[in-house]
Amino acid sequence: MKKHILALVITAYACVCASAQTLTARSAADEAAKKDDASESVSYIKSVLPSMNDPAEKRSLYAFLGALQEQLSLFSDARDSYAAAAAIAAADAPGMPARTPEQLVLDAVRCALSTGDSATADSYLNSAVRNSQDETVQARIKLYAQWSSLCGARSEKDTAEPIVMLKAYASLPSMKTVRP
Repeated sequence: MKKHILALVITAYACVCASAQTLTARSAADEAAKKDDASESVSYIKSVLPSMNDPAEKRSLYAFLGALQEQLSLFSDARDSYAAAAAIAAADAPGMPARTPEQLVLDAVRCALSTGDSATADSYLNSAVRNSQDETVQARIKLYAQWSSLCGARSEKDTAEPIVMLKAYASLPSMKTVRP
């Protein structure tokens, strides 16, 4: 009898280990999509993130979580998720959207600005992303820097320069990607 119980325990453990190894960002995102509502999806993703060992899978799942939180207007949570994803030095997981570290930092900046947190946005903008050679990234940096100035404005006078800059950016070809 003890042998049968031990065999059942070993088999169950092996099944648990096998299912844990097959958990990927793609499978977690697919499972989250099956939940009854978005808050259940967020809870599910948060529950499986600690078990993700592969950096690429964890990075992609944090980015997915950030996007979901942002769509739910959970901007502070989304900012933290995007920042966590950006901090993981890894490639994109198979089957997940491609996101460069720069894009993830800018996603975190956008969410910080959506809460009016210009100090956090500025600290992210002044990170390594500032040295990007990507023209689209540079356009977003310029746009978000002005948005941050507007968030930090204490008077109408403080809005004058950012507004002038935004008007100038609207006509620059290099800012075409951020015009919308």
